[in-house]
Amino acid sequence: MLTLDFLEIPIVCAIIANVWIHLLTAPGKLFESAEFYTKKIIKNKKANTVLFDCPACLAGQLSLWYVIIQFFFYYGTPYPIVLIFSSIFFGALFSKMIYNA
Repeated sequence: MLTLDFLEIPIVCAIIANVWIHLLTAPGKLFESAEFYTKKIIKNKKANTVLFDCPACLAGQLSLWYVIIQFFFYYGTPYPIVLIFSSIFFGALFSKMIYNA
């Protein structure tokens, strides 16, 4: 059964991803040191890109793990796939609209 979660979860994941990348971990912001220490610990450039450079990637990861934890056993396979792709879409859309990134 599709509820408000169908749009609410992707939009919330996209907002969290954009706030994390553009507002909290930007140079001179509150969690600027988190990026420095994470890049020092994790040497994989793709993982660091997902965490600190790409809002659409982070939104997709947030929704993927949310789906695995919460929804996968309650809904069929198409619902989680649509949820993940819509989170990626909203993450990229918000980043382009608000930050022109």
